Amino acid sequence: MTSMSFSASARRWATPFLVAALSISATGAALSQDGGSLFGVERPASVTYGPYVRAGLGLEASMIQDGFWESPGPSDPVVLFDLDSDNAAFASVGAGFDWMNGFRGDVSLSYFGEKDVSGPWSSTIPPTPGPHASMSTSISTVAVMGTVYYAPWERSGAPARFSPYVSAGLGFARNDMSTWTRTNPASARPTRQFEGNVETDLAWSVGVGASWQIHRKGNRPMLLDAGVQFFDLGDAVGGAQPLPGNGASTPRQPFTVEMETTVVSIGIRIPLNW
Repeated sequence: MTSMSFSASARRWATPFLVAALSISATGAALSQDGGSLFGVERPASVTYGPYVRAGLGLEASMIQDGFWESPGPSDPVVLFDLDSDNAAFASVGAGFDWMNGFRGDVSLSYFGEKDVSGPWSSTIPPTPGPHASMSTSISTVAVMGTVYYAPWERSGAPARFSPYVSAGLGFARNDMSTWTRTNPASARPTRQFEGNVETDLAWSVGVGASWQIHRKGNRPMLLDAGVQFFDLGDAVGGAQPLPGNGASTPRQPFTVEMETTVVSIGIRIPLNW
């Protein structure tokens, strides 16, 4: 299920980000040829070359929709869930290097705030008449990711105070699911609770954004970064052990949630080679 989710997510999100990247590149190339500017913003010499640190805050608009579990019975079907979740806060810190040729890269530590996740069953594999269980839990994530940024205006040889960019990242996510609850009024034990669990999985991201040099001439360089990123954070998986007083049988596959989210963030980037 994870591979199917990765493929669907990639197709769904790659197209608009690719269109944005091509549009930014074409605009940058045209402006560099005629010496123009965007919104009246002229092109001073860039002062961003070398190492930098950055920090940002934002809002995570969770896109969690899909989850599943395999209940204890050996002949029970795989139950799929139609999930919903809260939005949450986002924070990130990182350090990297700007080659001032259109490319920069950094390694970041990001926190995706705790969010409530719940939903009813939607279907089963193979198809089996219901009713089946519904699920509820809460999940938070910490991710370590390496990200590469491409700024086409800078690449064209015309550094700008305002510089749009596209980004792509790859790393690992530590998905922390708290105690989770299975509810099925038709079961001999309508409600069961299971231990939480921490699962580490492959993570990736794509994004678009822009940087703005906000420092005054002669002062330490400082840039304002604002952007939108889509993250696929892999799977969050609950524990298999029931809590005391919740029976002894364990699921063949605990509650598993496919972690996808979009983040809108704003942050400060400070070059250190000054």
